[in-house]
Amino acid sequence: MVQEVVTVFLLGHITGDFYLQSSSLAEKKEKSGKTLVLHGVLYLISVAGVSIIVFGTELLIWCIGISAIHLMLDFIKICVKNKFGSCEGEKISAYLYLTDQFLHILTILTAGVVINIGDETYVHTTFIRLLADSFNLDMNRCFSMLLAIMTVIKPCSITIRVILSGYRIAENTAGVKNAGALIGILERLILLMLLLVGQYGAIGFVLTAKSVARYNKIAEDPKFGEYYLLGTLLSSMLVIAVYMLILN
Repeated sequence: MVQEVVTVFLLGHITGDFYLQSSSLAEKKEKSGKTLVLHGVLYLISVAGVSIIVFGTELLIWCIGISAIHLMLDFIKICVKNKFGSCEGEKISAYLYLTDQFLHILTILTAGVVINIGDETYVHTTFIRLLADSFNLDMNRCFSMLLAIMTVIKPCSITIRVILSGYRIAENTAGVKNAGALIGILERLILLMLLLVGQYGAIGFVLTAKSVARYNKIAEDPKFGEYYLLGTLLSSMLVIAVYMLILN
């Protein structure tokens, strides 16, 4: 039950911190206290909303606490970035992003540990029980699958972009707008599905097919080749980590 509670909290976290937070909102909250509070409200709505759908209002106080800590951590991150970001640039941004997400996840895991120590029992809402009974579903597995899929789409895309920001190179040839990001998402979803069905050997074919499309560019530009390889390895590593930590 505690694992399911943590999974539900993480679903709320990813929804509120990635899917309900646009790039413009993320930039504005670093300069405007009102926008930061708006993000905090949206985050609370997300975490509380998912929790209420699954468990009703029993975990509402935990949702408020997690959201308050989230807002505090974001405020601290902004203060640090404003103080040191001008001299370190993209490097400090990547470190702050990774540290910030680690602390957010640690907050949720800590909440799970405290709930486990308290030996509290939470029951599904009528809607979730009806859904599970009607389709004979293991809801914990369903929530874990949903969490994994949502993670490899937007959170992984943003994480890869932030980490590789310091290695970005100029493109000499124009491609289809946003095609690279969509290719990356499809690649990670396919890799996740192959891991789920145990077709590990097929993963090599997916990566090969992706490389064939960029073969000339890789062969002609060593810098692009290194950047491409770094992005591919990082993307694959994140999918494997998601599979091992959430679904295995």
